[in-house]
Amino acid sequence: MLKKTHLLIMVLICLFLAGVNCGGGSGSSGTTGTVSSTTGTVSSTTGTLTAPDGTPMAGATVALVESSATSSLIKMATTNKHGQKIRLPKLTDADGDTCDDVGASVSSGDIIASDCTGSNGEYTLTGEIPCGESITLYAKLGSFELNVSLTITCADDDDDGNYDDADLSGIAFDDDCTTDSSGSSGDDDSETMLKKLTPDYSLDTTSCEFSIASMAVVTGYYDEIQNVLAKLGYGTVDSTGVLETPTTEAEVSALDFTLIDGTGYLDDDLFDNFEDFISDIDNLTPYDIIFINCGNSDEDLATTYKAVLQEYVEGGGKLYITDWSYMFVESPFPSFMDFMGGGDDLSTSEWPTTSAKIGDSDITSDATVNDATLKAWLGDDDVTVNDGDMSDYEDCYGLDDTLINAKEGALNADETITIGDFLSDWVVMDGAHTGVDIDPKIWITGPVSYTGSSGTVDEPLTVTREEGEGRILYTSYHTAHSCPTTGFWPQERILQYLVFEL
Repeated sequence: MLKKTHLLIMVLICLFLAGVNCGGGSGSSGTTGTVSSTTGTVSSTTGTLTAPDGTPMAGATVALVESSATSSLIKMATTNKHGQKIRLPKLTDADGDTCDDVGASVSSGDIIASDCTGSNGEYTLTGEIPCGESITLYAKLGSFELNVSLTITCADDDDDGNYDDADLSGIAFDDDCTTDSSGSSGDDDSETMLKKLTPDYSLDTTSCEFSIASMAVVTGYYDEIQNVLAKLGYGTVDSTGVLETPTTEAEVSALDFTLIDGTGYLDDDLFDNFEDFISDIDNLTPYDIIFINCGNSDEDLATTYKAVLQEYVEGGGKLYITDWSYMFVESPFPSFMDFMGGGDDLSTSEWPTTSAKIGDSDITSDATVNDATLKAWLGDDDVTVNDGDMSDYEDCYGLDDTLINAKEGALNADETITIGDFLSDWVVMDGAHTGVDIDPKIWITGPVSYTGSSGTVDEPLTVTREEGEGRILYTSYHTAHSCPTTGFWPQERILQYLVFEL
């Protein structure tokens, strides 16, 4: 069973400080033994940002800032009036990786160095990094943030007159910032969140702060995104990989996202129903991201409350919609994509709710990943697929178990990704509308078949588009696989990546 305390975002940061000549504080060649100093600087740090299961975090901003006050200034400058995370100008680093440019968000911030993580989670920070002073390590990815203060001690252990690498590896972050000074690399105590493994730095545990995206999930009959979020560390899953639904107010409070009852199956004493939730903009604005699962109980709500959805997204909210719930995109934002059965004009009227439900059931798609960073990330050996024990799922929707089980890297040998679990009459997108002012980003395209198609046709399967200050993400397939596992299916890895794009 996964522990709730193992949150997905930024759970392991490893820093290795490259030794350089630090001036007056460094050791001299005529001395013996270790020479340490609380003054001086080092000029470069490298590290890797990873998730609890070891998967790298790509496209994150990592920065060292001179004080926690500056870090707080950055945080305030990256939010709108509702406290939601807004899009920032993009920074492209020396390696060609892009991330949020937090330096552009403050008028006078003392950012010592910043960098973007690559597809393997690695980053390099270059600047005059002080020893003996409290500095803040800051990281941001989408609507998620991390801050912790640390102090570096310069040391010359090999007596060459230069400060050696100050090894800051072994710092693990979670919402419980305690310290185990005697921790070791073999210590797997899941309740210890900050482990100081070397004498080259010290941590101010009271400064450690996580800003986790505020998320609401509307339940559906056919997709269960909440299971994937729980596997990512935002809830607790049972032995099959299914969210353990809270049954008490204490368990509801302990969940790191809010469940909204979209099917009528949840306890109405503990959970709000969907119509009550969507009817008032004040219910939506506290959330950075709202997920609407496929097959909620009342798709007509999309039309009834489309003005509320428009206000939410255009004001900075993010919507993540799957399959049959597409009317919650099409109704408030008809220019988002051209769904099948509609037309390639920019009519302000949405299409009938059944027009795009024409996908063939029981198909799989070896899909193309159109984004280079996502593709590289999915190909990383640490982005594993399932746990190697899929004997109960040999016939799960006809998937070849070599493509979905015990894999290191979610891509196939031909660099496609296998997407399954297309149920009857899934919703098909035909492409982007012509003449739109903001083009959608088509992340995934795959060969599929549907009523009226002549054999297999390549169609968009995963799309995002900016709307005002907010963003919409839609997938034609179910993000959470109907054959639940404690590991991740390939398509669930896509969700893991894209949730941090919101």
